[in-house]
Amino acid sequence: MKKLTAVFITLIFAYTGFCQGHFRMQAGPVFSYLKSEGNNGDFSKLKTGFTLGVGYEMVAAKNFSIQPEFNFAHLSAEEAVTSTTIKFDYIQIPVLLKAVTNTRNFSFYLGPQLGFLTKSSAKASGGGSQDVKDNLTQTDFDAVVGLEYVLANNIALNGRFIQGLSNVYKAEFDSPNTTRHQMFVLTVGYIFSKKK
Repeated sequence: MKKLTAVFITLIFAYTGFCQGHFRMQAGPVFSYLKSEGNNGDFSKLKTGFTLGVGYEMVAAKNFSIQPEFNFAHLSAEEAVTSTTIKFDYIQIPVLLKAVTNTRNFSFYLGPQLGFLTKSSAKASGGGSQDVKDNLTQTDFDAVVGLEYVLANNIALNGRFIQGLSNVYKAEFDSPNTTRHQMFVLTVGYIFSKKK
């Protein structure tokens, strides 16, 4: 699966060299929590993290674009019963399908996202930090939906919601319990080539 994913990503970014498009950078806060069902965990408290990354908008038609991105995201969650804070670092690769207005300054988009867990730790109240990466799912699948507005100076204002589709804990794969990421992301970005 990882080899197939790597080939897919390589093909997407190789394609960018042969079509009209625009490079971009973006960064901003991530407001996230874990939605937990069927177990005793309570992760309902919203926590703030951050994301930063790059993307390439491939103009496929007058009102349609495809935008792969490569982002780093730092997330955290707090379990209310035990006061344990869990931190997550992900490399996230969304592929966004964008419906764009004629002036190309406003767009609605959606698409899948693949996340790779690079680091995770847990810290109980009054205790030390422990590496918990091996207890968590290493690959996270998500669905993304959002809106973007581009100012005249190529500044892009972006808001998106990300719904996790994979269980965070490995132990939940053989049980009816689910614990999944939900994220609200706000970013400010810069587009390096002017929209036409």
